[in-house]
Amino acid sequence: AIDILARTIWGEAEGEEEAGWHAVAAVVVNRTKRPKRFAGTVERVCKRALQFSCWNPGPRRNLMVAVSTSDAIFAQCINVATTAVDGQLEDPVVGADHYHEKSIVPSWAVGQVPCASIGRHLFYNTIA
Repeated sequence: AIDILARTIWGEAEGEEEAGWHAVAAVVVNRTKRPKRFAGTVERVCKRALQFSCWNPGPRRNLMVAVSTSDAIFAQCINVATTAVDGQLEDPVVGADHYHEKSIVPSWAVGQVPCASIGRHLFYNTIA
């Protein structure tokens, strides 16, 4: 779970400050708390088709799968993932289980009010 979550954090929020890594981790954890909708484990939440773009087939996924702890950012993502999997991560996104980059507006976000803005992402805790 730690490795998959760390790769998801790296893939989704590389280039963000640490707050962005915590936010992505919190979204994954929040989704595990809604197993009927998303899946009950970190691994299933992260790898569910079309949920986290870093796991979609393509060059970004290839980079993410190949990254190792020799990459300083990935090593830090491992620490964040460990904290999250251990249940010690504070939730900076107040229960959000959806997010998107500020540069796009997916159809599910139209008319919705974000509950948090961290780095280059908007987070939502009201998506049904």
